[in-house]
Amino acid sequence: MEINEIIKKLENESPVFVAKYIINIKDIDFKLKLINKFDQKVINMMYDIIKSINNDEIKINLCKKYEIDYFYLNKLYNTIGASNKNKFKNDLGIYVDYDKIRNEIKKDINLLNIKNDITIGFEIEFDKLEYDKFKTLMLIIEKEDNQIYNLIKDWKVEKELSLPEGAEAVSPILRNDINSWKQLKCMLEIVKNAKTSLNEKCGGHIHIGADILSYDSKKWNYFWKMCSVSQPILYKIANEEGKIIRKSSVKFAKQNQDMFNNLIKNGGVNIKGEEDLKLLVKQFCTDKNVAINLKNVGTSYKNTIEFRISNQTFNFEEVVNNARLYLKMVDTSVRMVDEKGYKEKEFNKFLNNSMSEKDLLINFLNVIFEDDNEKKIYIKRWEKIKDNDIYKKLEER
Repeated sequence: MEINEIIKKLENESPVFVAKYIINIKDIDFKLKLINKFDQKVINMMYDIIKSINNDEIKINLCKKYEIDYFYLNKLYNTIGASNKNKFKNDLGIYVDYDKIRNEIKKDINLLNIKNDITIGFEIEFDKLEYDKFKTLMLIIEKEDNQIYNLIKDWKVEKELSLPEGAEAVSPILRNDINSWKQLKCMLEIVKNAKTSLNEKCGGHIHIGADILSYDSKKWNYFWKMCSVSQPILYKIANEEGKIIRKSSVKFAKQNQDMFNNLIKNGGVNIKGEEDLKLLVKQFCTDKNVAINLKNVGTSYKNTIEFRISNQTFNFEEVVNNARLYLKMVDTSVRMVDEKGYKEKEFNKFLNNSMSEKDLLINFLNVIFEDDNEKKIYIKRWEKIKDNDIYKKLEER
């Protein structure tokens, strides 16, 4: 029977029938013509069709062409010959250089000067590597490298609605210890290594455990005042040197000084326990797409302060610098209550509103840091981008 006759006959058959027919075809050229003709009709059985092909290169090309669920992509990877496994990973954008990653995580990591019981979490957003492919990558790592997999096994892969061609890696609860920082470095290297990209929608959201502030009115008020007064300069020092804040921040990381002013005015020293704090959050923290999001505070599933200002970067040192900034804000708020007189003079000077932006920056850094070398990191960041027009637009909002 001529191919045109077969195609005409198959047009009236069910998708399952057509798929099974294609699977049983031995001639590879004929099989590919039928796939090309009926691909949308048999799309739900594409995994079985691709699996029936005894040619690694063609399998790989078809995996690139059609959206295959990560579970089936992983199964198809298992059918690829050893000599073509790297081509499969490379062509699908899920290549990972294990030796390079191991070398990175062997490098020395310095702990931050903060209280050891503060917890932290990271959301690593990226583009050009869809959710299913990223899940496939994680499954492949699980099979191929125990050392690396054991570091990142508790991280979650999640879809990110603002990045339809991307996804995000979400950390478990981390702390200021070597293992936690190695986990972060490892995941950043994996994502960077997998041919991903960053765009203006990719935020580097950082969560700090709110439990460290407990239900202590004084600690929360120090923190709220710090957030309110410092917010204009936070936008200018929350990203690596020379990088301006992403344009999407006007929508997803809006200034929320008014929220903090309302919390200060209405919260005062009236927090007596969990319910008081929850009521304040419910009343005033109604939007999560703000610079410093408190909607999770007091919840059973997260209980974090989310800093949404920073852009995503794959540079480990810069992610740590971003985290250090936010961690020190929380850490200082705790120490000012727990250690009598700690930073009291510096804080009062910082609250003086009649000062230049540079003076505000210096006073803020004097509150949260002791080390002059740490302060220089953020001064340099500010100096490079302080006059960019995007910050004027943010202020207008």
